[in-house]
Amino acid sequence: MSFNFGLSDGLMVFAVLAAIAAMVLAFIFLVPEKRRAKLNGFGKFIHDTLNFKYLIISKVLQAFYIFSTAFVIIGGFFMLFQTDFFGRWMGGYGLLVMLLGPIIIRVVYELLMLSLLLVQNVISINRKLRNQNDEDGKEADIFASPDLSGFKATFRKQQTPNAGARFCFRCGAPLDPYGNCPNCDANRGPQNPMTPPSDNNLNG
Repeated sequence: MSFNFGLSDGLMVFAVLAAIAAMVLAFIFLVPEKRRAKLNGFGKFIHDTLNFKYLIISKVLQAFYIFSTAFVIIGGFFMLFQTDFFGRWMGGYGLLVMLLGPIIIRVVYELLMLSLLLVQNVISINRKLRNQNDEDGKEADIFASPDLSGFKATFRKQQTPNAGARFCFRCGAPLDPYGNCPNCDANRGPQNPMTPPSDNNLNG
């Protein structure tokens, strides 16, 4: 007996270590979103399962709802042909069970489904956002702050003055790359850019 007890302890330790190894490998090769594109169909199913991208509790509740509704209807129908311990006919109770049973079960399961439907809607919205952003090469994140980098770049571009546009202070014509006016300095030599002529030139 002591040998079997030691063997069972060893198997439990091995099971714990194997579970830890499986957890680490799953977080490395299956859980990351960037790994999903490289997985096959079964791998993508495991990836979606580990990341809770779908819920099975809705199917479980749906199965229990169908079973419960069918059970009360069939049970109520059989009560139409039964009597209680005192020999009284149970058909009236059977009719109540057949009529009120499905309504009560429906209300109970709708209350259970409210929170579940809310979570499913959030998952659906998250998936749609991810699909839209995948087209732009980005990963969707409904909790991330909005990207304002493009708006900031446009705003800065509009606020930056155009330093290359220079005009003549006499006639307002655009200056050439040397800073000369094509109208006023047509007969003059090249001037330093943005340097107005001296008073001697104005008087001459």
